[in-house]
Amino acid sequence: MIIYNVSLILFLTISFLGVSQSNVAKYVVILYLLIVFFIIFGFRWYVGNDYEGYLGLHNSIQNGIQLRNEPLFQLFFSFFSGPNGSVYAIAFLTTLSFSIYIIACHKYSSVVWIVYFYFVCTMVLFFNDQIRQATALSIFIFAYRYIESRSLLKFCLCMIVAFMFHYYSLVLFLSYFFKGSIIKKNFYIYILFVLILLYFLGFFRTIQDSLFSILPVFVSSIYAGKDYLFEVHRSSGLTIVVWAVPFMLLCVQERNSRDLDHLILLCFIGLCSKIVFFDFHLLSRLSNYYLYLSPLLYAIALSRNSTGYKYKVFYVFWFFIYFQYLIYIEGGYHGGFPYKNYLLL
Repeated sequence: MIIYNVSLILFLTISFLGVSQSNVAKYVVILYLLIVFFIIFGFRWYVGNDYEGYLGLHNSIQNGIQLRNEPLFQLFFSFFSGPNGSVYAIAFLTTLSFSIYIIACHKYSSVVWIVYFYFVCTMVLFFNDQIRQATALSIFIFAYRYIESRSLLKFCLCMIVAFMFHYYSLVLFLSYFFKGSIIKKNFYIYILFVLILLYFLGFFRTIQDSLFSILPVFVSSIYAGKDYLFEVHRSSGLTIVVWAVPFMLLCVQERNSRDLDHLILLCFIGLCSKIVFFDFHLLSRLSNYYLYLSPLLYAIALSRNSTGYKYKVFYVFWFFIYFQYLIYIEGGYHGGFPYKNYLLL
């Protein structure tokens, strides 16, 4: 488990080398960090809940078995053959998703260490687990610039690529048409309070137990053999609080600003859907697309000079403590433990 904290320290140390340096130096820092990530997380061995499944998919693709997986994902995996092909395929695809995410974030946050801090504390376990979704999410974050510039064609082209890596990324197409200025930010806080209260009262679990129990009957032909997607899990709900509290604080912080309205709205949609479907595996995964825009949101907020010192300290402390909780108390989150590296076997 210590490898995750070592990685955090290593990433931050290298990141600080790029502070107050030229753009060229910062890109050199990014390159070094990508190499470190490639070695530590790209070559992980049976780390991530879906890792073994990806090994099976690679074997099926190499044997010419027809699959219903996304075409670009299959094409990427087909390039890596041989006995160790699956390891290299996972390593390169993981690093590709990480690279796109980091490069995209650098457009919005000039403070290098903030980007890496939030990535490691909130995203790295997710990227290690759900590779296809992480790749699609990274492409969406890259394409977010085209939402801002209102370049619909470029946005659609990027999202078609994301769709070819993960079909569920189709939900992200709607983000282009959302208007972030319709609802006041204080209203977001009130809604979240109500949803969190309903969650802890068991309201959403009751609905899911009665409604979703019959759902597999209608989609069995599509999800044959994937009953786990319709499982209803039981959780303490701590993760909901962890994500909701800093978001509420950011709404207060940005109440008089309009710059981040659209991004705040997308994160709000992700957080609301996460609360409602937190215990339902399939829809909970879908909510990650919008929820995991939050690290980008916080990175932008903290890189601003106008952000108060107390806010910066709170955000960093809050997510650092959450990261320690994930790796030392909850354990096994996203299948991140025990950590093994293929290069050390």
